[in-house]
Amino acid sequence: MSDHAPYSPSAAYRWLACPGSVPLTIATELPPEPSSPAAAKGTELHAYAEALLRRKPAPSSVHETRTADIYVEQVRELMSPTSHLYIEDRLEFPGFEGKVYGTADAVIHDPATGHVTVIDYKSGRNPVDPVENPQLLIYGISAFHKLRASSLTVSISQDSQLLPWLVPTGRIFDFIAEVE
Repeated sequence: MSDHAPYSPSAAYRWLACPGSVPLTIATELPPEPSSPAAAKGTELHAYAEALLRRKPAPSSVHETRTADIYVEQVRELMSPTSHLYIEDRLEFPGFEGKVYGTADAVIHDPATGHVTVIDYKSGRNPVDPVENPQLLIYGISAFHKLRASSLTVSISQDSQLLPWLVPTGRIFDFIAEVE
């Protein structure tokens, strides 16, 4: 994604706890942090996985692709004959369009069941839990709203594991109120 949301989903843990951090960060005009080798590797793996999901040639320069290959397999296994796959889809949080948005790695919507699943691929070493994960809740609720779904699962694909959380419907509405 070429632009960054003022209230980015990846920093939601911070701005939900301290809403004033966003205007302060904007006002100080701090330069962006330099990319680490791990972040660069993650970007490469995401591009590789995206190409495979789109059934296009994957970049040949990417190495150590095992977790990305497994992520792609996990996404494909979750697909049903009636589902639609959205890859690297920009999602905007309801009521905060233009302020709270981000790009979901994979969104699977099954119109036959009304269910939507958001999958976030993590290539880093630090374990990430999908339960009550603000970044995933923002992506999930945004997809839930956009696709007019009736149920939602958010999942992390990391270290060859798929960790899903079926989000209770009441939690969806509670989280929207927390963001407001």
